[in-house]
Amino acid sequence: MPLKTRCPRCETVLNVPTGAEGRKLKCPRCTTSFRVGDPGAAARSSLPGVDTARPSSSPSMDELPLARPPVPSRPRDEEPDIPTLSGDLRDQFDLPLLHDDDDRPAPRPRKGGDPGPSSGAVPVAPGGPSSYAEADAAGFIDDDEPVRPRRLAAAEARKGTRRCSCGGVVPAGMSICPRCGLDQETGARDTTFDVLEVEAAPLRSATPPFGVMIVGATSGIVGAGLAVASLALYLMNAELPHRWGFLLLSAVSAFGVFAAVRLVRNRSARLLLVALLMGGLIDVVAMIVLPIALASSVPVAEVPEGEGAGPPPAVRPRGGEGLLIEDHAVPRIIPLTERINWDQVNLGLAILAVTAVVSIYLTSPEVRRYSSGR
Repeated sequence: MPLKTRCPRCETVLNVPTGAEGRKLKCPRCTTSFRVGDPGAAARSSLPGVDTARPSSSPSMDELPLARPPVPSRPRDEEPDIPTLSGDLRDQFDLPLLHDDDDRPAPRPRKGGDPGPSSGAVPVAPGGPSSYAEADAAGFIDDDEPVRPRRLAAAEARKGTRRCSCGGVVPAGMSICPRCGLDQETGARDTTFDVLEVEAAPLRSATPPFGVMIVGATSGIVGAGLAVASLALYLMNAELPHRWGFLLLSAVSAFGVFAAVRLVRNRSARLLLVALLMGGLIDVVAMIVLPIALASSVPVAEVPEGEGAGPPPAVRPRGGEGLLIEDHAVPRIIPLTERINWDQVNLGLAILAVTAVVSIYLTSPEVRRYSSGR
């Protein structure tokens, strides 16, 4: 029958074979070396209630065990070769627990049918290794128990998209389902979430409004006509000193045609407003300011028609009563208001008024809704 000894440091009860008294043994738990049979290595009783029974649940000061100083380990050079055990610790030592022999469970089969190797230095207890030995912590771990996934925190769950119980998708960074209003974190249903839902914009109309069609078509036709006429006048009047004005008008008119096409196709009225602004400036300079400037440079005197321009009037004395001026044609001074070409000025004012009306219409709410696609 194997003997029982106890480690003087960790007090682990170990089973040793018969005839091992006085031999050196290393504790497999704390690696403390001691000799079998030394004082302090006697095993305590393994039966419950015999060695630890006391009349009261709280021990007195005299009954408290004294702290034992750790046993210093000897240098490795002085220690003899200690046999090591291969295999599981439960297969080498029969460690008793608080159970009766009749209540011991059935032996646990080993994997692969291996009966448990032994180094041969320390013989195993008769009858093979005990099936009741549970000396290491691995015997208390159930490897077959499934590992439950860790529950994500609220901030970690909001990092990605989630699927709601209603079938809707909760976007990343949100916790409320946009479909049913269910809060994924608290489980409460938010009834005010529907108020924040943005309605889908209506479909854009395929055809532009009637006013936009009229303005776009008229601006394109007038711009094309002015561009062709201005370019022709620039080429025909090569002797005019200010013929570059026709070339400028032609460029602005061509830009107006492009802006009219953008208004109808791409729903943008900004370019047409810019073209109308430049056209209005050219109209003010060419049709209003220039006629007034040319009228100021015309001579102020004019000889009436049908009468030739004779010598200057002769002045001679008249019998002591004064001077006598002979009757000749006297030139007439034409006022500035009569020298201005009012037809050209009125045409320029009319063109300026039409430009202002079209510009006001292009800034109206109807055109702005059409430009924004609503």
